[in-house]
Amino acid sequence: MKITLALPLLASLLVACASDPNSHFVPEGMTAKDAADFANAQIILIGEQHDNPAHHKFQNEVLEKLSEQNRLKSVIFEQVDWDNQGPLSFLDRNNLNKLPKKIDWDKSGWPDYDLYRPLFETAVYARAKVIAGGLPKNRIPLLTKGNYEVAFSAAEMERLKIRTPLSEEALALMKKEIFDGHCQMIPEDHLDSMVPVQRARDAAMVKGYLKEADISGVTVFILGNGHARKDFGVPTLLKAIDPNLKVWSIGLMEEGSQQPPEGAYDKVWVTEKLEDREDPCQKMKEHLEKKNGAPKVEGEDKGNTETPPVTTPAEQPATEPAAETPAVTAPDAETPASETEEAPAEDAAAPDAVENQGE
Repeated sequence: MKITLALPLLASLLVACASDPNSHFVPEGMTAKDAADFANAQIILIGEQHDNPAHHKFQNEVLEKLSEQNRLKSVIFEQVDWDNQGPLSFLDRNNLNKLPKKIDWDKSGWPDYDLYRPLFETAVYARAKVIAGGLPKNRIPLLTKGNYEVAFSAAEMERLKIRTPLSEEALALMKKEIFDGHCQMIPEDHLDSMVPVQRARDAAMVKGYLKEADISGVTVFILGNGHARKDFGVPTLLKAIDPNLKVWSIGLMEEGSQQPPEGAYDKVWVTEKLEDREDPCQKMKEHLEKKNGAPKVEGEDKGNTETPPVTTPAEQPATEPAAETPAVTAPDAETPASETEEAPAEDAAAPDAVENQGE
């Protein structure tokens, strides 16, 4: 009898511990497995809810620890488009303060640059390569029908395995992520056109890795939680390139938010919630009403509040090395030319399809 009563109590305690906020990266407090994963990682992906300062503080603590260990060699930012790799390549302590203006950060749609400033500073002070992993927004509308050639060369598409279909289970999970991330306010039949955009963003980050990363140490991806997912995000592309690559994926979730399915990440950290955030679903509703004229809402579910409204930039994919030592020094094919005509902007071309979850 006592044992029967104790089991539910123990279970409730375990759940409470799992959801307790912990906004700091403390290697000394990790499990043996997590400590080993961190020590052995070649690539670390740190998902985020873009507007939560606690998530960026956590990310910076990881960068600082790697820098202390002299392991930090490259940092890839989903938030910076490929077109801005030039300023990143010449970034140093002397011109660091000029970066936001050089890359027009204020016009990018991402949260305040000050949230990301410490990450750029830590990378520069560690003499790590700073890499753009964002998909140029002018290519997004043409991707809705799977026209990956508008963003990638034939050689890149082959190497990135971007045309390899997701499994039915992974595809269903991605569509659910996109639908929930848009507060369940978009027609479900639009999801098919949003999937290739999401996958192209993942591939864009991996392309950045393959072209620019210094693989002599650790490469860290700063990206939304959705892109960091192991079941359909950037890790799937990395593993397709090199199954032996040691990738450690971290999801940063807010206290009280819906937790991801088991296996979505290697490690989940739960942080405090950003309390003064405006309701993103209300913003999205207003955006859709203005655009389409009071559309029918498929569900009043508040969805996740992790990403910027539809007007913000979509997350952009990053790249990763192939095999143990991909030919990072040799450029990957040519960068495809930009689209020759303007395509109508669909919802998929707005913020990251899954970005409403900060993914």
